[in-house]
Amino acid sequence: MSIFRSVRVQMRDRPGALSALGAALAALSVDIVRLDVVSHEGDLVVDDLYLRAASESDIDLAVAGFMDTQSVVTFQGFAGDPARKMAERLYDVVRAANLAAAWFATAAGVLDIVYGSQALLLRVTPGGEINQLAGTVSVPAIGADDPFAGRWALIYASAAAFAARGEWAPPALREALSAAWIAVAPCGTADLLVVSRSADMPFYAGELERLTAFSAAAASAFSLHGDSAAAPGWGSGRLNLPGDAVKVPVAA
Repeated sequence: MSIFRSVRVQMRDRPGALSALGAALAALSVDIVRLDVVSHEGDLVVDDLYLRAASESDIDLAVAGFMDTQSVVTFQGFAGDPARKMAERLYDVVRAANLAAAWFATAAGVLDIVYGSQALLLRVTPGGEINQLAGTVSVPAIGADDPFAGRWALIYASAAAFAARGEWAPPALREALSAAWIAVAPCGTADLLVVSRSADMPFYAGELERLTAFSAAAASAFSLHGDSAAAPGWGSGRLNLPGDAVKVPVAA
């Protein structure tokens, strides 16, 4: 029986770097089933690898043979082909028995798409209050005057990710998520899909692109279940993103 594992590799973008990585894997008969580039900025590239081998020890030894300039993170419990996972999780949303089930399938499914710890599907009301539709953890409503950086994503039709520090959200929400990093994307005209990571591992642009595609498709599926939402209001709560936030505009 084959063993599968998903890992993230960050390395310098140098000629032969990927070949050296492949050689280290091949030496232990570890196959790259899929490779996704999640970031390529400056002289650094970040790739997600979906690996197959005869045993866990083969993968461990192969990864140990990577160059010192190649750092590796293993996604525990998340092994899988990201493209296939995207299709499977969207199928869960479409085939849901009712709208509430579709909302929950979206919140639960997005964790597979971007390797998250917790996820929330939130709706912004006309009065600016933000209520939870579904999620892997329960959170209180966000008042119209409460700070919440996630509003930015809906106002500017852009996915964003940032380190979860400072007053980016009310204390109760920050405590419930216990996050190191946050990613948020519009999910229709009034909804926000929020994903947290408890591990100190940032979200990259490639992951935000996945999140954006999943959110848009899920929002379209909600209409099949009879969903409708009034135009959102913004209230007066602070919504600025940190200056080093990653942003990915939603395609028109």
